[in-house]
Amino acid sequence: MRAAIYGVATLLAITSQSAFATLVRVDFAGSVERFSGEIFQLAGEPTPISPAEAEAALGGSIHVGTPFSGFFVYDDSAIPQLSDLESAGSPASANYYSPNDVFPGPGLADFAAHGEIGSFVADGEVDHGDSASIEVFDSEVYLNGSMPSSIFITGGVSSPPAPEGAIALTLVRLYAAGGSPGSPLHGTSLHSIPWNLESFPRPDGNFVFQNGDLSVQVDGAVTRLVPEPAGVGPLAVAACALLAAMQRVRHRVPANSSPRSP
Repeated sequence: MRAAIYGVATLLAITSQSAFATLVRVDFAGSVERFSGEIFQLAGEPTPISPAEAEAALGGSIHVGTPFSGFFVYDDSAIPQLSDLESAGSPASANYYSPNDVFPGPGLADFAAHGEIGSFVADGEVDHGDSASIEVFDSEVYLNGSMPSSIFITGGVSSPPAPEGAIALTLVRLYAAGGSPGSPLHGTSLHSIPWNLESFPRPDGNFVFQNGDLSVQVDGAVTRLVPEPAGVGPLAVAACALLAAMQRVRHRVPANSSPRSP
């Protein structure tokens, strides 16, 4: 807990151009429906494993019906680093990334992620080197609304180091598509996305685990999707970091929780 408080103090001391950015927090929860996995090879295509093998690789704490939850925090005024499929000057898709060598712009400079599933609890922050991306597709611009618009959020996560060879939760993802053609977006900005189950009636949560060449994915329907104002600038990120740290203490994170991904 002392480390968490120190981390909050550090974040509060940060001064940057994003100090007054408006952050949005999106909470989600659901339950597990399916497992998949594959083993990557030095050459050629990965070798798939059965759903039963993928489930067993997670150590016994995750099964069909296991509840999961998480949240994402992002700056809704972020500018996309990549936009394409433009029609009449309006982009149909926009990609926002954490700053990197390929897309060095600020992008998702303010971003945090949290995931809980089975015995795994993990967090990620762009400030700490974790990756992030948000992909927004507005079908009204490019396909005249012939299919639903969609959003895909990915957050790299990590948690206290586990014994060598233990499987790790490394990515938390949320996919949300509109319930009817053309809905529910009006543009590709992150501002005013309608985060609710009426706008996105069948969102999916996805958790990715890694152990060497083994990759396991766990998917399930999201039954709770709630936006909450996260506050302003670094203060909001700090508050979310403290909340996540308190959640880890409450759950007494076991030894097989995921280590920081390389």
